Amino acid sequence: MHKSYIFDKLYETMLSSNEYATSFITSEWLYYSFKYKKNFDYTSVVSGYLKSIEQLLYKIVMLNIDNDCKIAMKRDMLKKLSVRIYQFLS
Repeated sequence: MHKSYIFDKLYETMLSSNEYATSFITSEWLYYSFKYKKNFDYTSVVSGYLKSIEQLLYKIVMLNIDNDCKIAMKRDMLKKLSVRIYQFLS
């Protein structure tokens, strides 16, 4: 993971001007701004991280909408969680 993130320059996507990058950078700023404050409610920080994940996943789905891709979990996980695989956006 470190190799892919650093050497393949995947970190650049999190520093771009995309919506998910902006949410991520804002959350990082909030976290480090309030890191040493006592009794700070980190709800806004966590919400920002979750929003950036949501926006990144949406971007991935939209980039692959015409590729007939499926997003699924591993088969062994399906049995444990009783999750069905659906083809999204078909």
